[in-house]
Amino acid sequence: MKIKVAIIDPIGSHGSSHHYYLFAQAKGLIENKVDVTIFSNKKTYLSSLGKIKVENTFGDIFKTKRKLANAIFYVIGILKSFFKAKFSSHNFFHLHFFDFNILNFFACFFATFFNVKLVLTIHDVNPFSKKTNPYLKRWILLLADKVIVHNEFSKKELIKDKINLKKISVVPHGHYLDFIKPKTNKIVAKKKFGLQSKKVIMFFGMIKEEKGLDILIKSFHEVRKKNKDVVLFIAGKNYKTDNKKYTKIINQLGLKNSCVIHNKYIPENELCDYYGCADVIVLPYKLIFQSGVLMMSSSFNVPIIVSDLEPFLDIIDDQKNGLVFKVNDVKSLAEKLIFSINSSEKMNSYAKNNFEKIKNQYDWTKIGKLNKDVYLYSK
Repeated sequence: MKIKVAIIDPIGSHGSSHHYYLFAQAKGLIENKVDVTIFSNKKTYLSSLGKIKVENTFGDIFKTKRKLANAIFYVIGILKSFFKAKFSSHNFFHLHFFDFNILNFFACFFATFFNVKLVLTIHDVNPFSKKTNPYLKRWILLLADKVIVHNEFSKKELIKDKINLKKISVVPHGHYLDFIKPKTNKIVAKKKFGLQSKKVIMFFGMIKEEKGLDILIKSFHEVRKKNKDVVLFIAGKNYKTDNKKYTKIINQLGLKNSCVIHNKYIPENELCDYYGCADVIVLPYKLIFQSGVLMMSSSFNVPIIVSDLEPFLDIIDDQKNGLVFKVNDVKSLAEKLIFSINSSEKMNSYAKNNFEKIKNQYDWTKIGKLNKDVYLYSK
């Protein structure tokens, strides 16, 4: 059976690093002799794109913030992608979902008319910051031939929706080593941000309520009592949360002069500087199903601290390849932060161990084989 896959995704490089995932997934499939084309928006590209085929079927879908206009662009983009993919003999449509809304239901419903296999990668099995319509979720899962999640935790959560167990496959989230440049030298990077001689604790990525930035700020307050040469660097834009909430905590705790806030999307060409500047990346999340930031931080070989959520514990072993603190526990995180600041040599050894782990275990060629098997055994 010849496998020809259309990866159809309107988000691409819009406001996140999701495009890295798409291109890495495509590359892994190509290395397993799968014919792949990505169908996305016109801004989705990668400087190290290589021979991956990309079709601009969603145009400039995010040029307006008007919901109705975006919905219309989405519908047009989905139909263009489906027709173009079917016309060029793709026999699998592979879509990526972060929630279960009416537009995603529309996409799944219309895919049934094209006589192809529909594969969904569900990144957040219970979407953040919104209530999920259980009926829409149920129908979307029913319409799919196969559903991919990134870990056993997500699989267990999805089983609660009484989906056929045979439909679900666990395929890990891979690293980004094939697509990133080496991080900037730490001295040079810190100088760029005016943070010479400072220890830098960094929160990186989209700011959501579930990501626990408030816990990190309160923990950092405890750290500052013991070390004045440390700063908290917050780099990322807000998503359905008000930045005033965090600046209020910062001001109340007297941390304004020891926090650096870049409240924006960090573009691809600046990643090396941000990750080069960090002495430790902290993921103080309260809830997570998988984390691109964890894989990106690991790929840049930066020391990591994570909360003890099951998806994190699949990758990070405390004091082996990172540090782990109790979720929602300010004191526990503060203790780990203080350890990281005072134990640079150990933290760097943890980072090295983590880098080797994700390099070997989360390689996209291996993951491409797992994805290919999902296609082969879809019924």
